[in-house]
Amino acid sequence: MKPQIRALLTLAAFTVPLAACPGGTQGFAFVSSVNGAYQPEGPVGSAFIVEGIQFGDVQGSSNVYFTNNLGVTALPAPITTWANNFIIGTVPTGAMNGPVSVNNGNGPNIGLTFFTVTPQAPFNPTALAWAAASALPVGLSGHAVAFSRIGNATSAPRVIYVTGGADSTGTPGTAVYYSTVPASGAIGAWTATTALPTGLAFHAAVVATSANTADNNQTGYLLVIGGATSASGTSSAAIYRGILNTNGSVASWSQSASLPAALHSLAATIYMGHLYVVGGAGSGNTAVATVYRAVIQPDGTLGAWTSETSLPFRLSHFGFGQFNGRLYTFGGDSGQITPNDSLPSASAVTDIYSAPVDLFSRNLTTWSKSATSLPAKRMAETAVLAGAPGAGRILVSGGLVTGGPTDEELSASINADGSVAAFSTAASTISALCAGCSIFNHAATGYVNTNGEFHAVVVGGDDQNAPTKKRKESSTY
Repeated sequence: MKPQIRALLTLAAFTVPLAACPGGTQGFAFVSSVNGAYQPEGPVGSAFIVEGIQFGDVQGSSNVYFTNNLGVTALPAPITTWANNFIIGTVPTGAMNGPVSVNNGNGPNIGLTFFTVTPQAPFNPTALAWAAASALPVGLSGHAVAFSRIGNATSAPRVIYVTGGADSTGTPGTAVYYSTVPASGAIGAWTATTALPTGLAFHAAVVATSANTADNNQTGYLLVIGGATSASGTSSAAIYRGILNTNGSVASWSQSASLPAALHSLAATIYMGHLYVVGGAGSGNTAVATVYRAVIQPDGTLGAWTSETSLPFRLSHFGFGQFNGRLYTFGGDSGQITPNDSLPSASAVTDIYSAPVDLFSRNLTTWSKSATSLPAKRMAETAVLAGAPGAGRILVSGGLVTGGPTDEELSASINADGSVAAFSTAASTISALCAGCSIFNHAATGYVNTNGEFHAVVVGGDDQNAPTKKRKESSTY
């Protein structure tokens, strides 16, 4: 970000609380944030929210302007909600990297926010062809993966992280590995970096950056959330924060916060500057239905936890993803199982649920059951959701499946209203790359390379065909 733009944004952030003025259009608009982020980003067609004061109570001739192809902040955005302290709209076609401005009739706002327009990378799991990628140094299950661009520049390193995970005895480990993604998209060799303070498995991991939070650290933080500290499933409430170096390695770890309750086999995501923690298993490995949310503050710490709308029933070991402002769960277990169970559970489910996020409050409105279900009861699977807004796709990989093979890759479209279309089986399967392995308790994520192409990666996992063997293979497409 240009220094003068960053200075203006900082000025706005400190000026807003002092400049509150009733009546809407009295004076210039002040912008405190876009998408709750210090250096926001998003593709054309994605939702955005501008927050601040003095926008005006009605839109009238006012508008939000993105940077056009001439480098001028003059491209109007489609607006869905206009209020005196927030505006919701969609990133307009033709938007380019550059400032975003609010003009409330008195001229551009004080404090310009630089917005990076990310590519609308297509995602078509039905046509994917898996390829072997760099293997982990050791076999793992119950580990977590996270992807991030280190810094805001489009040429900045893109890095995938693997944290913790259980060894062949089920004991949680402390190892952390990272792999830099080259322009081609194929992941590079895994390199060990600073280990976790304690052994963890069946946890969640996310990366907080200036692009998805108010955090103004230019490299970001790797957050490791909850997890099991023993093979029997002793759950943890700790949240560890790893400071990232410019090359993607982890400089150091510290405990930055705690969950409201100890959990393992949970899910987490960052959206519009807030961390969401969904489901998991607590005391006695019993699944829970709780959902929590906390804002990620400018110094990378978490604000107070808010209890969100609970899941319709207790759920752990489920596939999870966020797409276009909705959180999704796929299958999972509703009962009581230890993390390393290797047989399908009678309490596994086929259900798919989703909940939209209210952009202004950041609250989840309600969880709705999809008319589409998974073809069979499935748990310990992964889900990757991606694509352009209005053209999303889902890839569900592996898992313990009741009455069916565990190596199939399932694909479905996400409809414009957020509902899920029928699933089909992808033509290519990971089992072809690992001598017929049948993986579960693995990890998966998606990422976009510097050429704007989307890739998915599946890493490690248990093998139902060889229960004592932890896989170390990575597969990508």
